Amino acid sequence: MGLKSGLQQMAYKQALKPHLAQQPAPQALNFLQLQKIAILFDASSASNTEAILAYAKSLQKMKKEVQLLAYWPEKELPEGLPYEAFSTKALNWAGVPKGEQIDAFLAHKYDLLIALYVGEQLPLDFLLQAAPSKMRLGFFEEGRTDQFDLMVHAAKKPMPALLKEIHQYLERINKK
Repeated sequence: MGLKSGLQQMAYKQALKPHLAQQPAPQALNFLQLQKIAILFDASSASNTEAILAYAKSLQKMKKEVQLLAYWPEKELPEGLPYEAFSTKALNWAGVPKGEQIDAFLAHKYDLLIALYVGEQLPLDFLLQAAPSKMRLGFFEEGRTDQFDLMVHAAKKPMPALLKEIHQYLERINKK
């Protein structure tokens, strides 16, 4: 690891520290208890994004408040996106997302935060860990099990199938 990447990693962790101290205690909430749901995703796949938007609409029809935030891994955002998004332009030198939109996302308290991306993506990972949420759900990966309360195996399944599976798990938690 070079000096610059070591400093970047240190600055990234330092920026995350105050957010981690304010996290609510994890809770296993059932689907009926969920009111505010945040969904983080990588917007580079149009088909995945389409499925995620459809799922968010279905949650809203069930009277859930849904906050979407997407990462667009390029310099400029496309015009007219139907969801909140940020690009690499919103990242500081350490890879930490900055700006009013990020501050607004982090200011809300969520019952559930769903991370719909695979692999290490530092901007999304930062938001996943920094956003105050009672429960976190994401795709299973070795080495990331400490970031989630509930994990689903992605196993090259299409996004609509994964979202259906996620929803089924959420409906089964603490069902009385």
